[in-house]
Amino acid sequence: MDSQEFPAGLLFQQIASATPGILVYVIGMVLLGVNLKRLGQSAVLGLIGCGLLLFTMVGGSALQVWAMRQGTVSQIGASMATIGALTSLIHALGIGLLVAGILTGGTRYRSER
Repeated sequence: MDSQEFPAGLLFQQIASATPGILVYVIGMVLLGVNLKRLGQSAVLGLIGCGLLLFTMVGGSALQVWAMRQGTVSQIGASMATIGALTSLIHALGIGLLVAGILTGGTRYRSER
């Protein structure tokens, strides 16, 4: 295998092991999308949060597989550290948006009663 080839099998293995999380994010996005009018801003925040979490899971895996095929060991290490830091920040932002969606929904729900 050429060092520049993208190893789809390795990416498939990583995605397959992440399937439970991917399903949770996709189902969450579907449920939030279906209830978008009723939940308003809460659903929008939740959708963005779930989307970011899904992106970090799938995109982070793809970037890691790509990085493993690039350069020397030290370059790979630096790439992996950068990818890890970026996906960690995006993941934290996604969780924050989910929490914000819960908090705005709770306030709105109480005010409608």
